[in-house]
Amino acid sequence: MSEGFIKIHGKDYETVAHRLARFRKNHPNGWVKCSIIQDDGKVIVIRASIGFEDDVLIATGHAEEIRGSSNINKTSALENCETSAIGRALAAAGYESGGSIASADEVQVAVARQAYEKTVKKTAKKPKKEKEPLVTANQLEALSILIEAHDNSEGYLNEILSWGRCDHIKELTQEQAGSLLSASKVKA
Repeated sequence: MSEGFIKIHGKDYETVAHRLARFRKNHPNGWVKCSIIQDDGKVIVIRASIGFEDDVLIATGHAEEIRGSSNINKTSALENCETSAIGRALAAAGYESGGSIASADEVQVAVARQAYEKTVKKTAKKPKKEKEPLVTANQLEALSILIEAHDNSEGYLNEILSWGRCDHIKELTQEQAGSLLSASKVKA
């Protein structure tokens, strides 16, 4: 698999950072413009517009984030929203992979979140005896490899932290790290 692509459930997905770099290389006079459609202090909606040259609009993409819905979104909801909107606009402009609008970043975090939430629902009825064990050293090493596969993308790390509802990767639980690594097919 080439750099900037991640295989998830047998399908190749491209990172937003890689899509944007490819766009800039192919269209040095191209442009990306973002507009805040809604920011009521709670919900943020951003529209990203893409053009190849001049003021000719080629495609748009939208994204939504909820402030405070995670630790990352307490401080970076706007940035997360902008990255997602740009990724979707680039996909609509033809910078998708395998016919998918979703980026590798979006799909991996969504798959991991679904797996984790499914596990949480199964165990929700059981009383907790003690705090969940934190990520292991082997899991941290595997997560580092996963982040490096995304060109050390800060945006991807922020998505992981947002999904895990934590401020630092060492605050993920073993179960969360396992879900994320399983979804990305990286072995701990």
